[in-house]
Amino acid sequence: MERTASEVRRIITLSSGESRGSNLLAIHRYFTDADLPIGIRFAIFSSARAPAISACEEQGIAHKVIPARDMRYFEEELTSLIKSEGICLIALCGFMKLLSQDFIEGCAIPILNVHPALLPKYGGKGMYGSNVHEAVFAAGEQRSGATIHLVDPIYDHGRIIAQRSEDISACASAAEIAAKVLKIEHYLYPRAIADLLLRPKIRIAMGTLGCKTNFFESASIFESFMHPVTEINEAPTNLGGTATAGTSRGARLKRPFVAEINDAPSVVDRSFGIVRYDAELVDFNSPADIYIINTCTVTNRSDYKSRNLIRKALGKKELNPLAKVVVTGCFAQRSMDEIQALGDIDLIVDNQNKLDIAAILQGQEHLWQDIMKADAFVYRPVTNMLEHTRAFQKIQDGCDFYCSYCAVPFARGHSRSARFADVLTQARLFADSGFKEIVLGGVNLGLYRDEGKDLADVLSAMSEIQPLRLLRISSIEPQLLYGDLLARLKDIPKLCSHFHIPLQSGSDAILKRMGRRYDTALIRKLTDDILQAFPDAAIGFDLITGFPGETEEHFLETYHFLSELPIAYLHVFSYSRRKGTVADSMPDQVPNTEKTRRAGILGKLSEDKKLAYRDKLLNMNALLCGVAEADNEILSDHYLRVRFPHSVEQGSFVCGKARELDFI
Repeated sequence: MERTASEVRRIITLSSGESRGSNLLAIHRYFTDADLPIGIRFAIFSSARAPAISACEEQGIAHKVIPARDMRYFEEELTSLIKSEGICLIALCGFMKLLSQDFIEGCAIPILNVHPALLPKYGGKGMYGSNVHEAVFAAGEQRSGATIHLVDPIYDHGRIIAQRSEDISACASAAEIAAKVLKIEHYLYPRAIADLLLRPKIRIAMGTLGCKTNFFESASIFESFMHPVTEINEAPTNLGGTATAGTSRGARLKRPFVAEINDAPSVVDRSFGIVRYDAELVDFNSPADIYIINTCTVTNRSDYKSRNLIRKALGKKELNPLAKVVVTGCFAQRSMDEIQALGDIDLIVDNQNKLDIAAILQGQEHLWQDIMKADAFVYRPVTNMLEHTRAFQKIQDGCDFYCSYCAVPFARGHSRSARFADVLTQARLFADSGFKEIVLGGVNLGLYRDEGKDLADVLSAMSEIQPLRLLRISSIEPQLLYGDLLARLKDIPKLCSHFHIPLQSGSDAILKRMGRRYDTALIRKLTDDILQAFPDAAIGFDLITGFPGETEEHFLETYHFLSELPIAYLHVFSYSRRKGTVADSMPDQVPNTEKTRRAGILGKLSEDKKLAYRDKLLNMNALLCGVAEADNEILSDHYLRVRFPHSVEQGSFVCGKARELDFI
């Protein structure tokens, strides 16, 4: 059925008098062959001598000549044409004259350009056409490609819409590179235009590894795609301004220009030149426009999982070159070169700036932050938790303990805390969004401090927020929980009877080698104190087995120590060497087979402890409460997963007696 004119999105192309029209014709051919509701209304040329004009006549492409000797006249004629013809996008196809800042800002529609190089290294002002390829060839680059980007009035190239690179190591000349890149341009440019005009929702696939802090940050990253950039960054409206707290210090803000497109559901902030498309979370294995991998580096296994997710995303990009692959998190912070070597990564963002990913993709300049120099806690409001029914709230970042086995301080920096007022604001946002439980997290949560307030003050104040029913501490160092803090926690009725403690070893000798700040006597006393304050508490320990120098005698010390304690479970990890840590160079490394054997023994002990704790709750017929998940399950306030015999609404707060529930 023939489409009416109102259904077709009209674009114009701008070309110089030298244009041969290869990209122009590639755009026209793609729209025609794919039967898309997009058409070139006019091909605009700055001179009647352009070789491409005859090609337009052969293909039936309407064209106009507007002399560009007087750019003011040229822009006035162009503006009139845009208004009279209902043009929704301008595609530059070899037009080398610089459009004025006033025109770009006042145009209110996207202006796209194609650069035959990978920005920003190549493709700056004065680097056009063959000059780019010659520079790439002379530099001995192994890869080159094409970049489709929005035109920016200051920097010439604004937000990158699409980018693709290919191996050019076999190219023997700049001409061969040019021929290869031209094919990429012809493939990428029309698809980028169609993607921009026809799909208002950005499909975002999030891959998150590691701790609850990462999951909170991933939720914040996703939500930032739903807010104007001005709100994300509190950015000044003057072009010469610098970013405020939470952005790269001194970063020059670049203003991308995307316009409202016909009836697409978007919101335009014309004062800042931003269009806001709705974002849609999709499964990581599904087609997406942006793949974001929030990595972890706590173990070698975490590094492996991070690389695996990155490779999956790169595989998706092979199928859809318009897709972007963004990597952040602790593995990215410590191993940027390794990530770059994996392939065509669009963006690698440090931990301190990870919440600005949406803004960086919109064109904000990104300066890599040395995490050891980070001195501010970065906070962005969050109302969603992606696909989780419980809210994870990060209130602290970084660690100053530097245990001999741990790489996390080198990926997260020094300890820094959220403002107390921001913590409560965020908790209320979660409550207003319907969350009934908040899990407080941080890299070293017990170090939280803000103007005399500590973790107990946070939990006490959050317990006053009425819609919230449960508060849970994700993990806390034993020496920080011991004493005054624990005594104050027992008076907080919404606090879950669950304490997860990174013990790491039950041998004093190994604890000392690890650089831990306590001994087993403190752990024994702490366990007793917890059960005095919370008689039915679930106490769980993290354990590392196979630490350098851990003999069989040390291992048996740990085993017997844990056997005697009334705990609920163990999380057992085999020691993993981390480059740059003290333990990595320690003598007497334990063979992997021995680590595996010891981990298996401790895993069996954990199962026995879990069963004994379950029986304790059954004998007490304890009341178990939690937030309903799928299949009528909850992760209870006592950290045992149970299923209700009747249907419960997902996301609701529910309680039941232990003997009436099925333990999973």
